[in-house]
Amino acid sequence: MTALLGASEVWKEFRQPGTMVTALADVTLSIERGEFVVVTGESGSGKSTLLSILAGMDRPTRGAVRFDDEPLESAAPGRLARIRRERMGFVFQDFRLVRHLTVLGNVRLPLLFGHGGGDADEAERLLERVNIAHRTRHRPDALSRGEMQRAALARALANRPDVLFADEPTANLDRRNAGILWELIGDLHRGEGLTVVAATHDVEMIPKEGRIVRLDDGRIASDEHG
Repeated sequence: MTALLGASEVWKEFRQPGTMVTALADVTLSIERGEFVVVTGESGSGKSTLLSILAGMDRPTRGAVRFDDEPLESAAPGRLARIRRERMGFVFQDFRLVRHLTVLGNVRLPLLFGHGGGDADEAERLLERVNIAHRTRHRPDALSRGEMQRAALARALANRPDVLFADEPTANLDRRNAGILWELIGDLHRGEGLTVVAATHDVEMIPKEGRIVRLDDGRIASDEHG
């Protein structure tokens, strides 16, 4: 395996009235291609901030971040947007589906910006993969939360990403649907070697092969393989 993602001595600080808040403190982390890495910790420990910086959605205050040996902390905004669009997939706890589009339309969105031209067959294949093909023509408001998150997962896979980022993807799901989602993500990891970086407070349901990185007050407290 070769390193796909890396953070070296990364700090992230936010200025608030009268004080400076440290979200990440001296974080060094290397993620190999094909790994399943789960970032966990208490609320406010820096999980989402770390994912945002690794994905190039935010920049560190200082330190270095690399994706496939390319520095992200100094990359131009347009270059970062292209990397995210072409090589990364994202699943969030609030689904972020476009409400006026059908499920099929949502999954076709990333394909419109790639080489597929919004190919409907490819979008339907992805929906079959996450067991929601029977809801293709429905809009998000007609779906259950579990169905919305599976549709969001299909959309995240549309560009055939090198890495899937999942930020608290089961926070708004009941235990049954959370289990279904983690099982789907685990199957993708095992079957296709997809690199997964997920932030969650619930490590009991993640695949056993997952590597668990625990944050405490912005610092890595432990880094263990499952």
